[in-house]
Amino acid sequence: MRKRLVLVLVLTAFLQLSWAKEEPVNPLAWDFGVVSAGTILKHSFVFKNETAKNLKINSVHSSCGCTVSKSDKEILAPQESTNINVTFNSKGYNGDVQQFIYVNTDNAEFSPVRFDIKAKVFKR
Repeated sequence: MRKRLVLVLVLTAFLQLSWAKEEPVNPLAWDFGVVSAGTILKHSFVFKNETAKNLKINSVHSSCGCTVSKSDKEILAPQESTNINVTFNSKGYNGDVQQFIYVNTDNAEFSPVRFDIKAKVFKR
């Protein structure tokens, strides 16, 4: 009887895990989760030139002064990647926060590219 109960519990746990749906990862977004106000948060996004020509990054800017963003490279050869480094200062925030980072290039078809960061900030 115990063996059957254990078997049923194991099978139930396995089925629940196999039915769980994972959210797809969005390479254009980053969630820092829950953080305390005043925490300096950093993340690097990968920006890839998927065109057949060299791509010039004209500018990288953020939607707010609390977020600083910078590209490691200015010119990308075809299929070359660079990091877009983002630093967010959560000082003065409370609750859900979302900021945007815009990468402007010399290719009007693909510009601007928007990266999103978000966090749930709580005051200490």
